[in-house]
Amino acid sequence: MQNKYNSEQDRVFSPDEFKQFDRLNQNTNSRIPIFFCIDVSGSMENKVGFFETRLSLLSKVMRKLLESMRKHPILSERAVIGVVTYNNRAILQQPALDLGILDIRNATSFDAANQTVFSLGLNRTLQAIDQYRDSVRRSDVETFTPMIVFMTDGEPVGDDDSEIEKVYNEIWRRIQKNDLYVFPIGISRQANMSYVYALDPKHRGYQMINEGDFEEVFMEIGKLVNDKPVTPFEEGIEITKKASIQENTKDTSVGTAFDPSDFDSIFARH
Repeated sequence: MQNKYNSEQDRVFSPDEFKQFDRLNQNTNSRIPIFFCIDVSGSMENKVGFFETRLSLLSKVMRKLLESMRKHPILSERAVIGVVTYNNRAILQQPALDLGILDIRNATSFDAANQTVFSLGLNRTLQAIDQYRDSVRRSDVETFTPMIVFMTDGEPVGDDDSEIEKVYNEIWRRIQKNDLYVFPIGISRQANMSYVYALDPKHRGYQMINEGDFEEVFMEIGKLVNDKPVTPFEEGIEITKKASIQENTKDTSVGTAFDPSDFDSIFARH
């Protein structure tokens, strides 16, 4: 499948990114990179209760999480936030920025339309992580193992099974090398949780149906970030190739690879 994001457009530096370069020189604390990969397909406009859509509720709860993290004495100095949105395209909506620089309202404002193509969103998120690492290598700042918070309210539409398999295998490879942490979330009862659970080699995942679930799951994200280990990610680990040029990630060298048939077995257990 041909990639449908505009990488050149994504790499245009904003004034906030130049502020980030200065901030890295002034604040050399190790960073905790957190990348949200958010489904903005048309079904995210479906209602949750009387007053909210799935997307507006997600936006509201995510905003509260980031505002809470900004008030935290450690996370305010260390958390780096990036946001990728995906439907039938994948957009780096928010390049990775320290919470102290981030415009939280802008980073959590979304519009919904079109289909759900998992592979584009996940590939673009891996690319964003690699681009972020490239940028911090030029400074004295180290990073903890990055985290992807992946969200979907359905199942792939307009995607290709082979593309999903490739990106899932790349994610598994990084997780098994302690080079990535994934927090997979299904939004609504319509979310195909087999895809959500399969994203993590240990088949962990969360489901958000009502407003209370949204609040609870985002509290779990906050706890997880707050409890990150004190040892930063070792840059001595072999740096992975950018997701955009991955050809075959099935041989993980550290465990079994993801296979599309896993969806059926995982779904049967849940």
